[in-house]
Amino acid sequence: MKTLVIASSLLLLVACTTRSAPKEVGREPAPATTASATIEPVATAPSASAAPSASAPAGVKCGEATCAPGMVCCNASCGICTPPDGACIQMVCEPKGDAAAPRRLSVPLESACTTDADCRLHASYCPDAPCACLALGTSEEGRKCTKPAVNCLVYPCTKKVARCQAGACVVASP
Repeated sequence: MKTLVIASSLLLLVACTTRSAPKEVGREPAPATTASATIEPVATAPSASAAPSASAPAGVKCGEATCAPGMVCCNASCGICTPPDGACIQMVCEPKGDAAAPRRLSVPLESACTTDADCRLHASYCPDAPCACLALGTSEEGRKCTKPAVNCLVYPCTKKVARCQAGACVVASP
């Protein structure tokens, strides 16, 4: 039997519906219905005070989160867990920490630089680096996807700049 996972905001909406809600003029009220659902945590952070139980199976580590038993890690950079047959979003989450600190990805030799003008940003839509913003040298070719490209909700390089730091192009906040 599959477990139905419903967003807590939907349950809150159902729970907050009362008899004093305004009625529409000219329409009969809809008959009351009941809904039952089981909500399971998608991902839980490990607790320092929680002692591991010998009888409970351990969840799968997923980035900074641990998936609940029976769930799988579908996106480690964001700590997103889903049921084994569940859908997963392909995106890259920024690591926690100083948002203004530049991110250094593996930089090829062609990305060597002496000034910021030697660097440019490149949005990656490849499945192996989905929705990533990369810093490349001005003469360096962008990444070529070997599999079909992914769709991103926002442009990966929004509010980012390419900077030259310690002789390598890096992605940084403006």
